[in-house]
Amino acid sequence: MKKYPWLSFGVLFFFCFVLWRQPARAQTYSTQPVQMIIPLSPGDTVDLAGRAIATEMSKILKTSVIIVNKPGGGGTMFPIQ
Repeated sequence: MKKYPWLSFGVLFFFCFVLWRQPARAQTYSTQPVQMIIPLSPGDTVDLAGRAIATEMSKILKTSVIIVNKPGGGGTMFPIQ
């Protein structure tokens, strides 16, 4: 006589669940615009380079990339965002 009859049923159920489950599906890419935060004031060389990168990113991602300038504290406010 088996000591734990429910154990074999549990193991069988577990393997059936693992083998027959549906594969995970990838999520669709967001349609919201991407925000690129630049820690310096507008018109700076970093801002101009960021805008050039943003135009290329918008072509690759096929969505709009918004430049957000957050100057202050010599760039130390940037990690807080």
